[in-house]
Amino acid sequence: NDAGWKSDFVVLAHGADASRRVLMKHYPAWLPCFDGLSLPRRPLLGRLLLGHQLAGYYADPDVMPIVPAGDWLKRFGRADLAKPKLLVVGLARPFPEGESAFELCSWCFAATSKEHPVLHAAADLVATRWRDGALGDATPGALLTEAFSSYLAAHGGAAALASLPEAAEPDGLHVT
Repeated sequence: NDAGWKSDFVVLAHGADASRRVLMKHYPAWLPCFDGLSLPRRPLLGRLLLGHQLAGYYADPDVMPIVPAGDWLKRFGRADLAKPKLLVVGLARPFPEGESAFELCSWCFAATSKEHPVLHAAADLVATRWRDGALGDATPGALLTEAFSSYLAAHGGAAALASLPEAAEPDGLHVT
């Protein structure tokens, strides 16, 4: 293309059967949890572990981009995209009422590398809550937000965490 960006995207459609096959190969210990989850948590666990295994960009089929993916990625400098553990997650709007001042979009995210620790932490949170019978009515977004917040707080990101959602641009620009 004229902007110099490669068009090397691969589109994968993963339903429950395809997700289960990936889990059987790469995460067999997670299968009892995956099989025991109901909707909408089974797809959440599948996409978290697929993102953990494959990296790249995930979006639900009904997500409509505001800008083309290449333009969206240009908002980040090449140095940012080269970071080994960059995770790009949108903020849900309007912000929910409850314990968190914000909620992350579990239906659209991008990871620049395999084995992103936040995706694993979120999958582990879902599995732990399922095992303990403590999932309650937690939404996929709330679970991802909790895992993200816990990970960030544990790894010196309390200042960045405290700036959300005020640091988020209303037009969808990234938070720095």
